[in-house]
This record gives sequence, structure tokens and C-alpha cells, in this order.
Amino acid sequence: MPKTKTTTLSVITCLSFFVVVNLVQAITFQEIYQYQTTGQVLGSTIVSDNFNRANETPLAAPWAKILSTAGTLNIAGNVVVASNSNIDAQYYYTGITVGPDEFSQAAISVSGGNSSDVGYGVAVRTSLGTAKTYYRLVVNKLASNNIELGKFINGTYTMLTRRTTSWTDGDVLRLEVAGSTLKIYQNSTQLGADVTDASISSGGVGIAYSAQVSGGSIDNWSGGDLTSGGDFG
Repeated sequence: MPKTKTTTLSVITCLSFFVVVNLVQAITFQEIYQYQTTGQVLGSTIVSDNFNRANETPLAAPWAKILSTAGTLNIAGNVVVASNSNIDAQYYYTGITVGPDEFSQAAISVSGGNSSDVGYGVAVRTSLGTAKTYYRLVVNKLASNNIELGKFINGTYTMLTRRTTSWTDGDVLRLEVAGSTLKIYQNSTQLGADVTDASISSGGVGIAYSAQVSGGSIDNWSGGDLTSGGDFG
């Protein structure tokens, strides 16, 4: 009798495991298909944009310019570029609503740079109205301190930290924020320690240009909720 109970339990356990594994696989395959066809993971808030479409002057919906910024971004040759290299430009993605813990990342190419706070980059917790409020991360080709993380609060900019790295065009620049903790990544490597700041509690995800660099572009962007995943690449 004890032997029979053990065997029955083993069979039930195996069947349960089989059902769970196949259910997980089905969900995974469906999520992969959903992401490949729409850029959004099923049941999550992650989107992507490779900008592979006709030129746009300026960058069109679902992107929108933060209203208090003067400059614009364009699509030219399947990448995003600043319309005027002398003027800052910041855009946010309007097609999703994300939670407070979020990320924004993109493949960045850049040349030149005359100070740490210039270059192409990404933004998180962006304000969706007229107030220029968000966290911004940009990169350039200075020999040192060529990555800068800062914040705008109602139009006033404050530098939070700088990093020095060797940047290869096409590397992925990523900014994460969870609670009051911000993390900076180049490809899959975190650059330096976590940064703590509690000034901005929520907002959207986006991209940014800070004047002035001699050239560069943004490509293969993605952003959304950290809790939904959002791996590099």
C-alpha cells in the first residue's frame, strides 16, 4: 500500500510539472510573438522603436516633444538626429503609460563634445506637460567624464553624477530608475555605483539631445516598466 501511494503521487507530480512547463512555454512563445510584431510584450508595458521608416521632420507620433524645449528631433536615414545641433531637444513616448520604476535605452553614436553635459541620450520620468522635469543621461566622446546624469526640475538643471568610459558608436546607453535609485549602463555593464535622488517620482520614458556635439544619432530605442523585463539589445 505505501508503494502504491508513492507511485500515484509521483505520477500526479510529473503530470502537474508537465502541464506547468507547457503553460509557461505557451505564454513565452506568445509573448515573443507579440513583441516581434508590435514591439510590446503581452501583459507588460515595454515598447521599442527602431526608427526604420520614412524620414520625419520632426519626429512624429507616438513621440511628442516636451513642450518647454526649443529644439526638435528628426528621423533621417532610419536614425534619430537633432534638427539643430545648437539647441537641446527632448521627446517622450506617448504610446504607453509606465509605472514609476522604469528604464529607457538606445544605441547611441556620437562625435565630439565640448563639455560633460552634451551629447545624445535617454530620459526617464519625463513630465508630459509644459514643465521641463525629468532625469536625463547623455554621452559624448570627451576623454574623461563623457557620460553625465542630471535632472531638470521645472526647467532648472542639476548634474547628479559623471562617468568616464570608452564609447563605441552603437553601444547601448541605458538609464534605470526604481524608487529613488538610478543606475547607468553601457551595454550590459553598470557604470559606477547607484545614484540616489528622490526629486522626481513618476513620468514617461524618452530620448534626448543636449547641445552641442558635432554629430551623432539615436537608434534602436526601447523603454518601459522595469518589472516587465526589458533586456539589453
